[in-house]
Amino acid sequence: MKLARQTLIVLLVVCVFASILSFTYIHLSYGASMPRTSEPDVGRIYPLRVNHGTLVYVSREELDRANFVFHTVFFLGACSVLALAFIKQYWDVDKRGGR
Repeated sequence: MKLARQTLIVLLVVCVFASILSFTYIHLSYGASMPRTSEPDVGRIYPLRVNHGTLVYVSREELDRANFVFHTVFFLGACSVLALAFIKQYWDVDKRGGR
């Protein structure tokens, strides 16, 4: 049971860090490389606020990727944090109350 608990904790921590890194990557990468004005000829017509409110224009694929990270991946990371808190609070390693 202890091995299962440790494995689950490692997986959840990896999920939390992956969500934080992907969230940060989208903000920094899009903020540094995407145009500040619309470029219809290359398809970058969708406005997106990144990196402390910077307005950039992205293509549909880039917008879908950002929305996936900002919503789905962020939600999975938040659920992982809650699961870690639950495991820490309620999942005892042994029956005597030890951790």
